[in-house]
Amino acid sequence: MTPRLWVYLVAIVVLLGAVVFSPSGGGYLWLRTLHDFAHGPIFGAVAIITLMGCRNLARCAHRPVGSQYLFAFIVAVTLGALSELAQIISNRDPTWTDLAMDVLGAATFLLVFAAFDQKVSSNKKGAKLLLALAAIVALAVLVSPLISTALAYTTRSRAFPIIVDFSRDVGAEFLTTRLVSTRIETLPEPLSGTTERAMYIEFQPGRWQGIDMREAPRNWLGFRALVLDVANPTEEELKIVLRIDDRGYNGPYHDRYNGRFDIAPQSRSIIRIPLTEIESAPKGRSFNLSNITRVLLFRQHESKASAMYLVGMRLE
Repeated sequence: MTPRLWVYLVAIVVLLGAVVFSPSGGGYLWLRTLHDFAHGPIFGAVAIITLMGCRNLARCAHRPVGSQYLFAFIVAVTLGALSELAQIISNRDPTWTDLAMDVLGAATFLLVFAAFDQKVSSNKKGAKLLLALAAIVALAVLVSPLISTALAYTTRSRAFPIIVDFSRDVGAEFLTTRLVSTRIETLPEPLSGTTERAMYIEFQPGRWQGIDMREAPRNWLGFRALVLDVANPTEEELKIVLRIDDRGYNGPYHDRYNGRFDIAPQSRSIIRIPLTEIESAPKGRSFNLSNITRVLLFRQHESKASAMYLVGMRLE
């Protein structure tokens, strides 16, 4: 094996290691998006490196150019699938979404490379133009998650003091879940007489089932209350806890805000929590309303209700 091929091989191993052992995006939307998006460029690079390595091997270099590209694509996708399975080692779950991004990244980078590759025949009229157009479309699809995430931040910033409003498509992207299944749907009668949309949250077995927002709007100064709009569609009483952390939170239960609320069966409740109550919640210090870090809403363990609706959350 030539030194150049060794360089190609080491580069691929390093890229695969970055995929398998890189930390997950956690609760931050921009980190999750960046983490998922990185699969595309990484396996795009793997495909290009494989193509270059192919052209440095006599047996592969003499094959038709189309076969070289197909070989590079297959190798990149296969390594993408294997890297997903290997993530079990780092206690992460393989996902079809990541594999789809691997495929898209490999295809996109190969299309862009082919559009400028002198080995690709340009005898047929318009062939290079078609390759360039296909590359542009693939690039647009590849970066679309970054654009969607930027729009989510912009939309929520413009909607503030609304924090979550599913009818206006505000804030849903910032929520992560624990032991629940969720979907966005129209709030049924008699909980609403309009076409309001809400997040239906169905609880699964376990404890602390609910939703988590690790990127709540930070500065709540200048407002009087936090308003939580929730509904209980079940025949059992719903008992929920609203937890809010600030930058000064250091771990203990008594060092944050913990609000407990009961919602009667088949009813909707608008809960107004004075910010003075949140500010005085920690023992021995004042809650920092200018630096909110996390908001969680979860079912109390003793509650028998199997589901709930989150309609919205706002400051007023």
